[in-house]
Amino acid sequence: LLIGFIVIGGGIAGLACAGALSRVGHRIVVLEQYTEDELDSMSQGGIRLASNASKILFRWGLREVLRAVSVISGAVEMDRYGDGKFLGSHVWDNEIIAQTKGEYLSLHHTDLRRLLLAHVRTSGAWVHHGAKITSVDCDQGHIVLSTGEQFQADVIVGADGPSSFIQKMVTKEDPYSSTESTCLFYSTIIPAQTMLSGPELAALYNYKHATTFAWVGPDAAAIGFRVGGRHDFALHFWLKPSKEKLNHYDNDTWDPINVSELHSLLGRCEPRLSKMAHAASVLTRRPVKMVQPLNDWMHENGRAIVLSDAAHLLPTGSIQASALALEDATVLGCLFSHLSSTAQISHFLYAFQDIREDRCEGMLVAEQ
Repeated sequence: LLIGFIVIGGGIAGLACAGALSRVGHRIVVLEQYTEDELDSMSQGGIRLASNASKILFRWGLREVLRAVSVISGAVEMDRYGDGKFLGSHVWDNEIIAQTKGEYLSLHHTDLRRLLLAHVRTSGAWVHHGAKITSVDCDQGHIVLSTGEQFQADVIVGADGPSSFIQKMVTKEDPYSSTESTCLFYSTIIPAQTMLSGPELAALYNYKHATTFAWVGPDAAAIGFRVGGRHDFALHFWLKPSKEKLNHYDNDTWDPINVSELHSLLGRCEPRLSKMAHAASVLTRRPVKMVQPLNDWMHENGRAIVLSDAAHLLPTGSIQASALALEDATVLGCLFSHLSSTAQISHFLYAFQDIREDRCEGMLVAEQ
């Protein structure tokens, strides 16, 4: 039996969900509040895909297009944040990675979103950007936009992140808003030509095995890695400023901010990190919160559900965030590939949480 789904959210989670459900024949409408240009502006940083994430995309037939915009990560190196002292390294074992049927990949966040968007549209889903929702009736599966457009579906899926309109309506919970931030996450991209302009940064960029570098220290950490497509270098910082500054900067936005803010919070860091931070031109910031997962992912009527960050939010910058979104999508698509009666819908949605909950909570504890 093929039914209609409305997926709220056109980011990685929403597009993955739409792709998985479209692949098994269901009718999908994706409603995303931002325009494509706004999304591009908000997601200019790099993203890492663990092998459990890339494996799913490979299964969907996206191996070649994904590899075309990615760098295969072959190793990780740990250095001290304050002075760059080498702490250790590990090269991934190719035989073990091969057994996972995936790869550790790094790419521009925008490229991953565009790749999924193209796949979803090819699969038959309809994606509506700039869709401002004014009304949701979970009992009737009915949604109204600010333009007056109306949409009807058998199931509503909330994939638009924590503290969203649909999350609060579906679950009556909002743990994100009531949780204090522990630190701040900053994301930026350093152009390849900047990385290659001097020997210190060029050594990071051209390092063997396409290494992911991690700098660790008290109240500060960073990760740097090459990204594919345009072959830039992505840089993530986790910084814990004073309580006063943490409260001042604790606002939820992916809008670009002035790079001077990052410079003021770097503290004592090794020269290579300082050089890269001062070479950044576009910077985004998000608060990092240790949010408890929701108790109930499904609306009481059994026809609406939330998933990914809307249900189990990992700390910002986690490598497993996109992986859990893809896993959620895969499980939901698999369940609804067996639908034979509308009476099964609520049972399948209950089963979805039952199958995913322990896995997601375990990953949440590990990542926090």
